[in-house]
Amino acid sequence: MFQHILVTTDGSPLGHLALPYAADLARRYGSSLKLVYVVPPPPTGVLAEGAAYAFD
Repeated sequence: MFQHILVTTDGSPLGHLALPYAADLARRYGSSLKLVYVVPPPPTGVLAEGAAYAFD
């Protein structure tokens, strides 16, 4: 039924709750399980010696 299952997490305890369910589905259907760790962008600021960066 499912060939690939994608699970995203941000490392929080709540984010990890989906993993056991996804692993169970992957075992049942012989699916591959892909994990993606989501990292928020750094805050807007200054890198070094006036080099500014910003993210939209």
